[in-house]
Amino acid sequence: MTSAGLKEKGITTGWPDGTFRPVTPVAREAMAAFLYRQAGSPDVTLPKDPSFTDVPADNMFYKEIEWMQQKGIAGGWDDGTYRPLNDTNRDAMAAFIHRAVNQGIITLK
Repeated sequence: MTSAGLKEKGITTGWPDGTFRPVTPVAREAMAAFLYRQAGSPDVTLPKDPSFTDVPADNMFYKEIEWMQQKGIAGGWDDGTYRPLNDTNRDAMAAFIHRAVNQGIITLK
């Protein structure tokens, strides 16, 4: 699927200036949003306290990250962090997608 197709389906929104920036690394928080949207933006019951010490409730991707944690797609690091601004490494992206597909949360064509 092209970047235009991803935007058309609402999986990615691009940057505020209207660009896509295809060679810019994807942060872990943005990857959470991509998978959440691919899953149909399901309802999320947010916890009383954030699951990760570095993702406060006012983080713009809080809901999406909490959803990934609740679904077992992402568990974070041993120190209780999610590291939302870190780049998504290929192995992590593969693991996220693998878990989501195996649980029937998303499908691949």
